[in-house]
Amino acid sequence: MSIPGLNPSVPPAQDPPPVPPQIVAPRPASPTLRNRPARQGDAGQEDASSERGLKRGLPAEAEEAGMDIEPSTEPEFKRRRVDAGPATPQRLQALIDAGDEAGLRALLQQAPELLNASHPPPILQGLTPLCYAASKGLEEMARCLIDCGASLEAPSPDGRTPLMYACSSGHLSVAQMLRRHGANLTAADLNGDNCLHWAADQGREAVVIWLLGEGLGVDVPTHNHMTPLMYACGSGHLSVAQMLQQHGANL
Repeated sequence: MSIPGLNPSVPPAQDPPPVPPQIVAPRPASPTLRNRPARQGDAGQEDASSERGLKRGLPAEAEEAGMDIEPSTEPEFKRRRVDAGPATPQRLQALIDAGDEAGLRALLQQAPELLNASHPPPILQGLTPLCYAASKGLEEMARCLIDCGASLEAPSPDGRTPLMYACSSGHLSVAQMLRRHGANLTAADLNGDNCLHWAADQGREAVVIWLLGEGLGVDVPTHNHMTPLMYACGSGHLSVAQMLQQHGANL
């Protein structure tokens, strides 16, 4: 018996077999800021943090861990700032050592009498501020002191000038900067030693070449009749001695 509208040769349609549900393991909790107990004022901060993270382009891992990382625009190495305090020689030295130009200028405005004064060691090693900066090779701080009015010729207790300290310590760029500001090449300390004597004694070859090029006399004697060549030989600086001899030093 056939039923109108049905084709006995076509089997009836069957429903597809049911798909078993997938079980997803829960993600392990991470010790992030989001898992800490809520505190007053936390409301709405998660959305704000997410928005800040997208603006900064943070990695997804950093955002998921609740990290608040700001890319630094400051140089990796920067000068230290010295805390405010009284205008003392000790603080003056701390400012010079730290390279704190703004703090140094402020202190010298408050106590200008410190600018060219020397103090007993260990404060500034017993030197004037400019002599101290020159001996350390702190060119920017030496320039700051000059801008504040430091004397280029104010000596240390033994009569050495800032230029002598720069030369004896081998800080050629500092010596050249002092010279450009008018430092006296021929000045001598209490023993009669000048810049060339000090540079030769310490074996500062580059400084010796520069001083000779500036026209400093190669055979100028000290009060004890010592010449730069004698100092170089006595200290064992053969290359400096040979250089002085090539420039006409008297053997």
